[in-house]
Amino acid sequence: MAKIRLINTRHQPFLAVEYHDIVCRRRNRCDCQTSQRMNEKNKAVIKRHCASFHVPAMGKSKELDREVLHLQSVWNAVKSGWLAVKELEAPEALPVIEEPKEAKKKASKPTKSA
Repeated sequence: MAKIRLINTRHQPFLAVEYHDIVCRRRNRCDCQTSQRMNEKNKAVIKRHCASFHVPAMGKSKELDREVLHLQSVWNAVKSGWLAVKELEAPEALPVIEEPKEAKKKASKPTKSA
C-alpha cells in the first residue's frame, strides 16, 4: 500500500478525520476504534469511532496511507497549498529466487521423441 507524508506549509495546525466509509473502504481494512454498549432492549450496539490525524503547524504528519487524499478536507488543503504531499518510497522488492541449477539442466535437455 502506498504511503505518503503531509507537510503543513502554514502556521496553523491541520486536523482531519479518516471517515470509515471513505478511507477504510478504500484500504480494505478498518482502523476505526469501536465501543460497545447496551441499548434500551438490552441488545449490544457497536459504535465506530473514526481515526483522525493532525499535521502540526509548519510540521510533517506521520506516515499515512495514500487513501487519505480522497478526504475532501485533505484534498482541498492540498489544492490550496496548505498541505504538500511527499510520496514515500515503497519498500525494496524482495530478491528474485533463481531456479536450482539441476532443474535448469533437466529443462534444457531435449527429450527423445518416438
